[in-house]
Amino acid sequence: MAVLGLIVVVISLIWMPGSLAAVCTTSNPAYVQIAESQYNRNVSCISDTSCRPLGFQHDILHYQVNGKSNPCVWIDNADGRAIEVMVQTTPPSSMICVQGDGYNTICQEGTINECKMAAGNRVYFKFYCEGQSCETTDVNFWFRLTLSPSNTDPENWCFARSGTDFPDSLLSQFPNNYTPKPIQPPTKTSSAIKISQSIQTIMLSTLILYFFY
Repeated sequence: MAVLGLIVVVISLIWMPGSLAAVCTTSNPAYVQIAESQYNRNVSCISDTSCRPLGFQHDILHYQVNGKSNPCVWIDNADGRAIEVMVQTTPPSSMICVQGDGYNTICQEGTINECKMAAGNRVYFKFYCEGQSCETTDVNFWFRLTLSPSNTDPENWCFARSGTDFPDSLLSQFPNNYTPKPIQPPTKTSSAIKISQSIQTIMLSTLILYFFY
């Protein structure tokens, strides 16, 4: 009976609401977190799906493609730490959902930003689509998982996060009324030097003509 009870407990943990152990496995890719000091902040990065703008990773929710499952990733060493989950769709009007171990499933249009304590040492996240945005075409999206530092209070860390540094925030460095700096006219000093050099050239040419012709 004790063995049977243990089996029941294990099964209940695997299939507990919100658990992805039966859906995502280590055969899915592990998420590779990039240190903030190494973020790519080049605006051209957001048009390159192989790039990692601000540490975000690109993926696709495929529309009616056989054999294509919903993207799923996992992250390790999360025990006792918080995980910030940020998602941004392209185009921004697309509806996207994220389900994570210990997290309530979140479905929002355009962006998702959630930060809370990890449910264990290894946490799985699955991304999927709902609504009209995924009924006609693929949905491209960027996502980033960020673990809180092990030497900080997780709740305070979550509270201090801006939650606004999505990939399209790189465009803010180019405002709508942006115009390139005008070409600066030469200074008076440089103009005077050029005039003096021109006078010397003329005088030298005159002397050559005088003595040799």
